Amino acid sequence: MNKFILNGGYGELLKFYGIHIEEVLRKASLPANIFNQSIPVMKEEEYFKFMDTIGGYITDSTLPIQIACTENIERFTPPIFAAYYSKNGRVCIERLAKYKSLIGPMLFSIKKGDVITEVELVTESGAYGLPQFLVETEFIFLVNILCKASKERVVPYTVKM
Repeated sequence: MNKFILNGGYGELLKFYGIHIEEVLRKASLPANIFNQSIPVMKEEEYFKFMDTIGGYITDSTLPIQIACTENIERFTPPIFAAYYSKNGRVCIERLAKYKSLIGPMLFSIKKGDVITEVELVTESGAYGLPQFLVETEFIFLVNILCKASKERVVPYTVKM
């Protein structure tokens, strides 16, 4: 995909956590009114620059956790909503992987083992590195949605960045 649709609530979510969206958009060289558009969109490069810029405004190391664990965040987009109502954790991850590119310019690469399922976050085009803030929030979100959906404590075997 050339452009990615952003959830219109993203700007409000960041404002809620004290991140000045106007400053982030200006520093990332993005239109100041992007979240006022009926369908906000960004190109792949813009998306990663936006996420990297947000990461530069994070001064509290717990903020990515707070953002990724926002109550009802799974209802922001239909693919996440569908993943939330999966019959088990593996199906949840598979659904997220299948529709990940509808949410942003990245994919989940999955390796299934008998006991362990490995999930790697990769860029769709392979042309850009993933911003640390984005990787942190994506994996925190993944563990959080698995815990909420299964109503069980999910502890990753290992996490690597």
